Amino acid sequence: MLAAHWLAYIVAAPDAHERAHLLDASGHGYWLYLAAAGLGGGVLALAGFIRSRLHASAPATGGLRFATAALALFQVVTFSILEGAERVASGHDLLSTFAEPVVVIGIVLQLVVAACGGLLLRAVARVIELVKARTRPRRSVSQTFNPASSQRCPRPLVAAGGSTLRGPPVLVRL
Repeated sequence: MLAAHWLAYIVAAPDAHERAHLLDASGHGYWLYLAAAGLGGGVLALAGFIRSRLHASAPATGGLRFATAALALFQVVTFSILEGAERVASGHDLLSTFAEPVVVIGIVLQLVVAACGGLLLRAVARVIELVKARTRPRRSVSQTFNPASSQRCPRPLVAAGGSTLRGPPVLVRL
């Protein structure tokens, strides 16, 4: 959300001096603290996603589509709330917030960044699946042998006969 917020102000005001004036006029004095908190939250969220994918038993591509849609909804809603709160805190009217070009551009960019985030999550999930496939333990013989299977195993039978030490030959019946 913060990346698209930052991009919206760059697109709306490409000149650095004009952008600084726009940011000051709309109540962005806390931006550095919010960016640090957002970066930390993003790292924690990505770590949680990686952890959940490492422990998942089956790949969930439908879950990634849902995550992308949830990410888009989250970003648009939080961006709208943030911009509204900034305008109210700086003495502007709340309803005029959504008529400002930077807010309209910001909402569109929120959707674009959310789609990119969904692609990133899909790529990370694919890499995790590849790593999991390469590190799966090999199945041992005891795990593959099933005595209850319908296949008959050859059984050695001792032929009746001589009583010497050598004994009779072993017959194999299938």
